[in-house]
Amino acid sequence: ICGPEFYKQHIYVVLGQKLLPLGYGFASIDIIIAGVVTGLIGLVVGSIALGRLKGDYLAIVTLGIGLVFVNIAKNFTVNGKAIFGGSDGIGISTMIGDTPLLNAIFFIITIFLILTFMKSRFGRAILACRDDNIAAEACGVHVNKTKIIAFTFATFLTGIAGALFAHHITYEPVTFGQERSILF
Repeated sequence: ICGPEFYKQHIYVVLGQKLLPLGYGFASIDIIIAGVVTGLIGLVVGSIALGRLKGDYLAIVTLGIGLVFVNIAKNFTVNGKAIFGGSDGIGISTMIGDTPLLNAIFFIITIFLILTFMKSRFGRAILACRDDNIAAEACGVHVNKTKIIAFTFATFLTGIAGALFAHHITYEPVTFGQERSILF
């Protein structure tokens, strides 16, 4: 049902670079899936690294994991065929990234999530951990668990931002390399 003809007729007209209404729904679902996947990866990385590393060492480990995922995207093949286009990337540039309405919707949702999260119990625990870990722990806050939740939430939002950015440009795995991480 979701072959190339269905895709061309209902979702995206490739030559005209026109996104059809059903395409916005699928693009939004893809962007949310990207956020969930990166959030899960952040949960795993945070669970492993946050309890053992701090400061510069944590930054080095997260940059290293980013490099690993870029190399996986560049070299991931099934039966000798590059799934993500290899070093050339997928090569499809869409107009989603240039759509102010979609960007505004995700911006409003992100601001709402951040404000809601910061006013929640976990948000107050994050602020307590930011100010003083020892005092927060003395007040009953699980510092390590709170840091993992904050890390997971941040990676979720980063996944959404990355998905919007990937639609804005022609995706190449090297675009999301170490240089871009350092730039951001």
